Amino acid sequence: IKIKKKTETVKENDIIEKLRIVYENIESKDWKVRNSSIDELTEIVVCNPKLFKNQKLLFPLFDKIAERGKDTNTKISIHITKSLIKIIEVLKANVDPVLVNFVSIYLNNLSSTNKLLQVETLKLINILIDPKYEVDQTKILKIFSYGILHIPNTKIKELLLEKMIVISSNLFQSKPSVLYKQLIPTIIELLKIKKNGIRHSITRLLRHLSEIYGKQEFENILTSQYIDNYNEICTLIETIFQSPFQAKLFSNYYEDIFADGTFYATPKFSNQLFITRTYVSKINMFYITSISILKNKQDTYEVLFNEIKKKAFNLIENF
Repeated sequence: IKIKKKTETVKENDIIEKLRIVYENIESKDWKVRNSSIDELTEIVVCNPKLFKNQKLLFPLFDKIAERGKDTNTKISIHITKSLIKIIEVLKANVDPVLVNFVSIYLNNLSSTNKLLQVETLKLINILIDPKYEVDQTKILKIFSYGILHIPNTKIKELLLEKMIVISSNLFQSKPSVLYKQLIPTIIELLKIKKNGIRHSITRLLRHLSEIYGKQEFENILTSQYIDNYNEICTLIETIFQSPFQAKLFSNYYEDIFADGTFYATPKFSNQLFITRTYVSKINMFYITSISILKNKQDTYEVLFNEIKKKAFNLIENF
């Protein structure tokens, strides 16, 4: 046993020495040296994941990973993102203490003009919210909420709001109170942004929350803790149209849209009507407008048509 422990100690010391060299090289001015060091670093971690349960080794590792995530050379940023995915896949929940150290940095890479970096960053985000990898979703929720509020790029806000749907599903069973206490204030802050894309993403998220909590329970949460925003939130959840403009388009073109039980685009491309995914209680189903909407279900289709038509005219009258 003593021999085995001594052997393990020698091996660990060898790895620590290798890491020291890699950490020096990964900051080299020569991008090729930095690039090859990323491969060496990834191999060390993937082959010795248990070693990085030690936070004295974990924190320096992710300090270097965070630095390279901001590398001015896009090739390096792409490479380290790919490597980070591999590292998280083996370390899993062991990355929890350092999430705040690197996630926000990598979220900013979603706004890169380099499409490949965007794609790899999105893969990283999907790994972080995949329950299979056991990453702390409470911490991810808080980091993503901060990103949604402070990253100026609207498209990134919308993307992260979509990912919140997955995170909320992950957290609901274990931490339902943490979920709404963190998420609803973020949503309320975003309601100040009067952009259709943001409001569409908020609406989808609110409807998801209403679905997983149950309509009555979710309304109880809103009335007990967020009464000032109750009406606005409930309106978003219930309404089909995201603006009076959409409702007006519908009222002008609904005969063309619903001709022969099939969804058709409005005459001008710039005026195409996209009705938001919503919940219609009469037919008890979700629907998405498309060229094949319910074309084989005429009875259901007629109920849906009348429901949408009624809501369109009501919204116009109240505006």
